[in-house]
This record gives sequence, C-alpha cells and structure tokens, in this order.
Amino acid sequence: MSNRISIFALIAVILGMIGCESIGEQLQARFTPEPPRVKVFASDYEQVFEATKLVLSEMGYRSIRGRASSRRLSGVSRVNGNDALSGASQISLKVEFIETMPGETEMQVWMTPPSPSAAVVRAPVRRSRTAPRRSGATQPKQMPIRQPEGISTPAA
Repeated sequence: MSNRISIFALIAVILGMIGCESIGEQLQARFTPEPPRVKVFASDYEQVFEATKLVLSEMGYRSIRGRASSRRLSGVSRVNGNDALSGASQISLKVEFIETMPGETEMQVWMTPPSPSAAVVRAPVRRSRTAPRRSGATQPKQMPIRQPEGISTPAA
C-alpha cells in the first residue's frame, strides 16, 4: 500500500515539474516591471513638468500627486466603460523628471494599463422593477364593503 502511494507521489511530482520553466518565465514576465519610456527635452525640469501636467490634463488624465520640487508626477485616466456597460478600467501613470545637464531634462514615463487578470469593476445585472420576476395567478382585488348609513353598534 505504501509503495503505491510513493509511486503515485513520485508520478505527481514528475508531472508537476514538466513545464516549470515556461511557468517561471510567465510569472517573471508578469511581475517584472515594464521599463519606462524615456524622452529628453532641451529645457529645465520645471518647464517640462508644467508642460507635461498641461498635456496630461488635456488628454483626460487627473493629477493625483506631484510637485515640480519633487520631480515626480502621478495621475490616472478617466474610468473607461466597455460597450456592453458590464465593466470599467482605468490607466495609472507615473512620470519622473531627471535633470541630466543644466537646461536638459530626461522624462521617464510608466503607464500601467489594466491587465486581463486585474480586478475589473462589473456592473450588476439589471432586472426590471415594473414586472415581477415570474408571472402567475394573483389574488383578485376585492371591492370594500359600503356602509352608507354608517356602522351600527349593538345595544349594550
């Protein structure tokens, strides 16, 4: 009995090890941050910061935090819904400004698009509130009893 268990355990370990390299590469690619997009401008970092902030607001991004003195800027896009109105996503943005030489600024941009496995906000399924969920026989409405003379009470 114990030999069978150890054989099954050995087979399970061997089957589990098959394809580990590809799984490791997939996990590494998933958790390794994407390199930033880099652009160099012939201007000081304060002007590049203000121009970037203006362009991002025109593109629909909202600045979350960042000051020219910190040389960093963070923002998020509008919440974008899909055509079926069943989900939404948002892109986050991080920008760093590095003064390489006097009068020259390097801008590094990281954009984080929503991944397919990221949590997606889903809209609830809407049900009609005017019609019942199921139809069936209901009790008919009854006319109230009319008493034009009023209600007479028994003599005490």
